[in-house]
Amino acid sequence: MNLSMKWLKDYVDINPDAKDFSEKMTMSGSKVEGWETEGQEINKVVVGKVLSVVPHQNSDHLVVCQV
Repeated sequence: MNLSMKWLKDYVDINPDAKDFSEKMTMSGSKVEGWETEGQEINKVVVGKVLSVVPHQNSDHLVVCQV
């Protein structure tokens, strides 16, 4: 069974460290096969918002986006 730490935090007060949590789960008698942390290898990401999209005046297949 996959268990989301974010979901679990809604119900119990837990340490956010996945390794520590998995060790405590193992000690309680639950089997932990592994854990995954998402997004840790991603850095220097810029998030933008597209404000408008209008057709390009000199093309029928291009658009101009304001970000």
